[in-house]
Amino acid sequence: MILTVLFNQSLAIPASMIHFKDWQNQSNPDVRYVPSTFDTFVTLMLCMLGHDFVFYHGHKLLHHRSIYKYIHKKHHEWQAPIAAAAEYAHPIEHVITGLFSASVGLIITAAPIPVMWLWFTWLGFQVQNDHSGYHFPLMFSPEFHDYHHLK
Repeated sequence: MILTVLFNQSLAIPASMIHFKDWQNQSNPDVRYVPSTFDTFVTLMLCMLGHDFVFYHGHKLLHHRSIYKYIHKKHHEWQAPIAAAAEYAHPIEHVITGLFSASVGLIITAAPIPVMWLWFTWLGFQVQNDHSGYHFPLMFSPEFHDYHHLK
């Protein structure tokens, strides 16, 4: 599991390098620049909508009976998932539902780097929570996700 997760996490490096010029050409690429609360909130809402849309449809596609056993079945090897297995998936799945779904809102909004950090931190907590089996305050309940892995 650890080797698969580390490999999947390493896939973010070339993806980040591809978009470096986009970040560099922003109107304000300074990492010390923090946008207003309203702008940050709007960006995070767009990130949530983009993530939910791409993740839902990508995940539904990965459950299609003709490709499930080749790609998504690997993630479902953990019937009682643990937080460390959140990114345990086939690389194709990780690119679609892990990298692209998480980044689509940031790409569309050309978010400043501090907002990206905030978004990835929140999303990281949420993904870990979904696979932890615990219901932490201010986070969604993982009960439905646990049932999804079990059945």
